[in-house]
Amino acid sequence: IGGPTPDLYDQVRASTGLSIAGNVTLSLSLAGYAPFSQEVFYLLTHEDALALTVPFSGLPEGAIVSLGGVWTGKLTYRANWTGSQAGSSVTGGNDVALYNVVPEPGTGAALLCGISLLGLTRRFRRR
Repeated sequence: IGGPTPDLYDQVRASTGLSIAGNVTLSLSLAGYAPFSQEVFYLLTHEDALALTVPFSGLPEGAIVSLGGVWTGKLTYRANWTGSQAGSSVTGGNDVALYNVVPEPGTGAALLCGISLLGLTRRFRRR
């Protein structure tokens, strides 16, 4: 994924009767791009109304997908691609999309945050 529009990431467009075997793996990575959490990446779109009966191997609706490094995103099989980023949504359809792409905080950052909160709690108790 190199940007927020299909000309900057791979998008598979299926005409009719798409089915995925149960052992197909989804592998994604960011190509030097840091997405905003509001961006949606429509990965697989259908021209028909048939839903995928077998999702990607081991990835149910709402699964968290790693994009390498600290980045993850949420997977949906119910997105609605209308032909443009602006008119599409993550609900109401039968397309596959990745959304809510965010960096995961590192263990060190989480530990530092916890220690800071503990210090604030102790400070307020002393007063």
